[in-house]
Amino acid sequence: MKVELFDQWKGYKREDLQYFHLFGADLRTYYLGEAVHRKGGNVILSSVYYREINPYFLRLQNKILSKINHLYSSNKMGKKLSAVAKIILPNSKAEADYIQKAWGVSPEKIFVVPNGVDTKFKDANPDYFYSKYGIKDFLLGVGTLSHRKNYDLLARLAYDEKIPLVLIGELGNTEKSKTIYDYMQRCKHIIHIPHLNHDHDLLASAYAAAHSLVLPSDFETPGLVALEAGLAGSRIVITEVGGTKEYFGDYADYVKPRDYESLKRGVLSSLNKKKDENLKWHILNNFTWDHVASKTLEAYSRL
Repeated sequence: MKVELFDQWKGYKREDLQYFHLFGADLRTYYLGEAVHRKGGNVILSSVYYREINPYFLRLQNKILSKINHLYSSNKMGKKLSAVAKIILPNSKAEADYIQKAWGVSPEKIFVVPNGVDTKFKDANPDYFYSKYGIKDFLLGVGTLSHRKNYDLLARLAYDEKIPLVLIGELGNTEKSKTIYDYMQRCKHIIHIPHLNHDHDLLASAYAAAHSLVLPSDFETPGLVALEAGLAGSRIVITEVGGTKEYFGDYADYVKPRDYESLKRGVLSSLNKKKDENLKWHILNNFTWDHVASKTLEAYSRL
C-alpha cells in the first residue's frame, strides 16, 4: 500500500482519498476530516481521546453544546468527527469504552490498534549514562514534569526514602514543578536533566541504567516512555488508570494517581524485584511498529 503524508496545498481527487487517516479527535482535526468526508473520502480516525473526566459528563456536555451553534469544544468536535469517520481506531479497550460512553460510538465502528515502540530501545546500553552521572539502578521519570504526571509525589518519595531519582524533562513553572525543584535543592540524590530528544543516546541509556521507570500519572494510554523503558530492560511502575494494564499485564506494578501511599507501595515493590527480560519480550511480541502496521492494515481492509 502506498502511503502519503497529507499536503494541505495539494489538490486531491476523490480517488486519492480511499483511506484518509486522521490522528486525534478534536478541534484541530475536525474541519479537515469534515472536508474529506464531504468530498467522498473514507475517514479513518485514531481517536487518541481519553480524559480523567467522567465520560457521561462529556455526553451530557455534548447534549447541551449541540443546541448552541457557535460554541465549540474538543469534546463536541471529537464527537462530530467520530460521526463522519468510517472506522475508529482507539489504542486500547479502555479508550474504546471511554469514547463509546462519551460520544455514543457504536462498537461495530471500533477496531483497537495499540501504540507502537521503536525497537532500537532493545539494544540500549546503560554504560553511557553511568559514565556521565555515576549512578545506576535508580528511579526514572521522563516527560513533562509539571503536568498530570504527578512527579511531585515521586520527588517527595525519593526524598523521604532516600532513593536515587533521575527526572528527564522540562520543569515548567507550576506549583508542582516548584515542589519538585524544592526537593531537588534539599538533597543530592535527585538529578534533573532537561528535555532530551527522542533519538538522543542518553535517553536510551538512561532507560537501560534505571531500575524502574515510574509514571504515576492521572492516566496513560499507555505511556510511550514506559514502552521504551520496558524494551530497554527497566521495570515499570505506572498508573492503573487508562489502558496500561492491557499493555503491561503482570509485568508492571500499578499505582493509584495522586495517592502517595499507593505510589510508595508500588515503587518499593518494584525495587524488591530483580530486572529481567520478560517485559522486553512481551513488548517485542506485541507492540512494535510492525505489529501496529499489521493491525492498521487489517482495519483498512474492513472498509
